[in-house]
Amino acid sequence: LIEWAKALRIPPHLLWFTLPTNDSSDSQKAPSRSELHDPGRTAPAETRYPDHDRHQALRSRVLNYRWDGPAEPMPLTQDDVVNRRAVLYGLMGTAGAAGSSSLAARLEALRRGLDDRLSGDVVDSADVDEWERVIDQYAHDVGLLSAGRVLPQLATDLEDIQASLRGASGKQRADLAHVCSRLSALIAITLLNLDEAQMARRYWRTATRAADQTSDLRLRALIRGRRAVFSLYDQRSASTVLALADEAIEVAPGIACTGTVSAHAARSQALALLGDHRAALDALDETFKAFARLPEATVTDRSSQWGWSEQRLRHVESHVHSYAGRTHDAARAQNVALSLYPAQAYQGPAQIELHRAVSMIVAGDPSEGARHTVRTVSGLPAHVRDDALVRRTAALALDAIPAGAAKLPAVSQARDLLALPIGPS
Repeated sequence: LIEWAKALRIPPHLLWFTLPTNDSSDSQKAPSRSELHDPGRTAPAETRYPDHDRHQALRSRVLNYRWDGPAEPMPLTQDDVVNRRAVLYGLMGTAGAAGSSSLAARLEALRRGLDDRLSGDVVDSADVDEWERVIDQYAHDVGLLSAGRVLPQLATDLEDIQASLRGASGKQRADLAHVCSRLSALIAITLLNLDEAQMARRYWRTATRAADQTSDLRLRALIRGRRAVFSLYDQRSASTVLALADEAIEVAPGIACTGTVSAHAARSQALALLGDHRAALDALDETFKAFARLPEATVTDRSSQWGWSEQRLRHVESHVHSYAGRTHDAARAQNVALSLYPAQAYQGPAQIELHRAVSMIVAGDPSEGARHTVRTVSGLPAHVRDDALVRRTAALALDAIPAGAAKLPAVSQARDLLALPIGPS
């Protein structure tokens, strides 16, 4: 509570406990600016991850803040915002780890009881607008922050919106169904990241049903198109992915939106996995055409699950060319994609490196492709090394190795390190 009060700059007279004074002993001393940015100063190996120093500096500012009276809010960059959310998710995750009697559980029970008494059965446009903001925030967090930290918060908000849905009717109910659809889709994506593919499929079904209770064709296409993309990594057959993609295209004919371009992207990647490289190239061409028609706001959204920026286009291009053995075209797409990903992204860049491994394998060097697969996965920060989306991409890369090369030492080692069977996974 003391840490939260300091971080939120709550005046001492509003608290029911005493904040430590500036001369109180502290278990942690904030590192100086020179210490934070000293290249020779490194954290233990298990705590290192991309943008580590910036995150640690922010965490230090939060946890070691001293109340000195009213102050202007600190200016925050977009990276600060993402890292601050990571710190807050971490604090809540730590509090929740103690079990149902933890502070986090008691606070949540108190909040829900109060919220029930305040809201009654009335749902108005302000409630819907607030939920829209919450979902858009999550859309930036999912895929950038650790799935294990994000999922409990998503689940809590889903419980809340269910309570609101019970008291809604007419337009308000349709608006809340819109929110429920996207929230369910974000939970499905997060579950897949945690290797819970079967549960993720159930949430995709719920997301689709909720979308179909609205008149928004773009939403219906969005849910189906994103489901098709993520189905590439939940051990579904490529033919199933094609069926899901076709459904997304058919539900919103002629509409340029994230859902339709996602569907074309899923088709091209599924065809590449099937080895139909001519058809995959045709589908990639359709993806480029759909991308060219997207609204500006969709194209410039580089970190949200609802956006479809150039990095996604180059990702698809990299995948299609890598599996077809067009090494030069694949490398060009990979280099462009890596230059476009946000600094805090880890999934997309790792997948691009795994496409490089596929290029090596298809070009005739399965041993180096296997070694590059291991380097990519083992080089991830420890807290996301088990990300199922990345590991499934790694498994697909190793599946490109010809049967005659399956027992090469580097290939066997790669499968052992990734806990994969000898044959296609």
